Amino acid sequence: MDIDKIFSMIWKGKQWIFSRVGVMILSFIGKHIIGRKKGENSDTYIMCDNSNVSDGNIVIGKRNYIIQKDNSNPISVEGNGNVAGNGNNVTNNIIYTNNAHNMKENANSWFSERFKIMLSILNDARSFNEKEYTVEYVSSLIGLNNVEGLKIYLTQDREPDDDFKKKFVDVFGVNQEWIVYGRGKFPFASNITFWGNNPMDILRREDLKVINKFIIVIGEVEGRRHACIIRQKNETCYELYPKYFILHSNVGGTGTKRLVEFYRFLREAHKIKKLDCTAYVANKEQMNKLMSGEFSPKKVEWFEVERNFIDDFMCIREDEIEKNKRFWDEEFILVQKIIAANIKDYDRINQECDLKCIKKNLGEGEIS
Repeated sequence: MDIDKIFSMIWKGKQWIFSRVGVMILSFIGKHIIGRKKGENSDTYIMCDNSNVSDGNIVIGKRNYIIQKDNSNPISVEGNGNVAGNGNNVTNNIIYTNNAHNMKENANSWFSERFKIMLSILNDARSFNEKEYTVEYVSSLIGLNNVEGLKIYLTQDREPDDDFKKKFVDVFGVNQEWIVYGRGKFPFASNITFWGNNPMDILRREDLKVINKFIIVIGEVEGRRHACIIRQKNETCYELYPKYFILHSNVGGTGTKRLVEFYRFLREAHKIKKLDCTAYVANKEQMNKLMSGEFSPKKVEWFEVERNFIDDFMCIREDEIEKNKRFWDEEFILVQKIIAANIKDYDRINQECDLKCIKKNLGEGEIS
């Protein structure tokens, strides 16, 4: 029986309501009918236009349904305390409308969740003598006058504006899509747009004044040796160039160019004192995680060190290569021989222009 009809019948005989019998009857109705209407121990129904439930509503009951006004068939919602709506998302018993910009506008701030993840990853990559990343320390690094400017977003479930969130991109190299817009899977996926495969383009196009050094990581990709390049802007900001650079001898015409240009990148970066001459070695899993952004690129400084790799690699005179045979494998020597046979041609074509670009990017002006 409809609840409105029940109350109508009761009110017609309202004189008996205040009797002892009336009070007992009303108590029974409240417990077993109105209570059931709220979904305490029975089916729960919600009438709504096009199955839209207001953001943040909670439906509690053992069997919940959404009934559309233009459709007599109810939509079942499984599980105790779940909620639903046509085109909506169910999370933690709260309904969220599909919104491209903020799917969880009525739940806890996405920012607070992402901040905790970021803090954990930064601390995982820090050296033993490096200061711990705390809310207070991070506040000072992003230029806030006091910690309350950050804590307000972490404790009051508020989402800061985009400009505030971009501070973490600039200071820590966190992926912008991830920290600002909540898109992307991993926090440290590269922000760098890098077209083509020529590592010399880094020196030709980057503002070298803001880069402290370049770090080289070596590892196998699909069974062959490749290299990754990380730029360190300062003590907190490490970013990976989202490319694997050829470092093996199985090359054709274009592969030879990429190999020689990688050598030229190392040589020129070393000349301008922007190259960390320590090479780090990554296994297959580490290479994949580094490229996907699962951990901070700074963490490579904890990897195995390939001592003398870069120093010996850049020694490509015939006598130097012969000497290297005592320390390095056959593949290392084959790569050096390919570079030695082609380096003069690439220097002849590009060297003068490259030096002008590099000096300009260092803020030293062009060569006259």
